[in-house]
Amino acid sequence: MRYLFYSFFLCCLILSAAWAYRVNYETRDVVRNLKLLQVEINKQEDERIMLEGEWAYLNRPERLSWLSERFFSQLGLMPMSAENFAEIDAIKIKVPLEINQSNEKHVLDKATMQSGEPND
Repeated sequence: MRYLFYSFFLCCLILSAAWAYRVNYETRDVVRNLKLLQVEINKQEDERIMLEGEWAYLNRPERLSWLSERFFSQLGLMPMSAENFAEIDAIKIKVPLEINQSNEKHVLDKATMQSGEPND
């Protein structure tokens, strides 16, 4: 009986060691993949910053003005000037509808009377 007990625990020990070994290497793989992804994220972030700089450089107002003048015959674009922009007063802003407080109170009181208890 003792040998059966010892052999059972020896098998459990071997299985737990194999499981720990496998988990150890899976964890190392995950950490390695995480580091590779972090390097890739940093590269992509650097590339994005560089592209934003190039975009800002290519969209300079003086360059766009020069391009619109140069290719006016092909594109038919207006040259950029201060007259091309509307005044702030020319924009119509929608005014939100005001809620009639007395009407809202009346509807709330009516709903309270019908149900018998307040609607919170």
